[in-house]
Amino acid sequence: MNGMRAIMGVPDGGALATRAPQRRAELRRGVSVACEAVAGYGFRLLGQRALDVSSTGMLIETCGAYARLGEEVFVSFQPPRSRLWVDAVAKVARVVKGRRKSDRAQAIGLSFVSMDAADRAILEAKLRGHPPPVPRRKPLIDYAAQVQAIGAG
Repeated sequence: MNGMRAIMGVPDGGALATRAPQRRAELRRGVSVACEAVAGYGFRLLGQRALDVSSTGMLIETCGAYARLGEEVFVSFQPPRSRLWVDAVAKVARVVKGRRKSDRAQAIGLSFVSMDAADRAILEAKLRGHPPPVPRRKPLIDYAAQVQAIGAG
C-alpha cells in the first residue's frame, strides 16, 4: 500500500471511489411495451411506447408531447408476454428532454399512483426474468462517503 490508498485502507489496485447507492425502489426492466399514456388535464396523448417498466413506474417515449412534473397521467399498457391490458394512474416524476448523448428519446418518467392489486401482481410476474436496461451514463460517485472514509481512516 502507498500514499492515499494506505491512509484509506484500500489495497493497491483497489477502487478508491465508492458508487452512490441505488435510488430506485424497484428494479427497472429493459422491455419496450405498447401503451397509451394520456394527460389527465386536456386528455392529450403523451405517448404510445414504454422504453422501460417496473412495478412502480415506467419511462414513456413522448415524441414531442410535453407534460409537467407532478401532472396526472392515465396509462394503459400490456405487460411483456401478455395479452392483458393494465390500467394505472400515474404522476410525472421526470422529464427527459433528449438533449444528452445518453438519452434515447424525449420521454417522461411516470410513477404509478394507483393500480389494481391484481394488475400489479400480473405486472410483477411478467417482468420477472427480464434484464434491467443497459446504463447509458457513468455511475455516480458518492463523494460524501469518500470524505467520511478519509475522516474515519
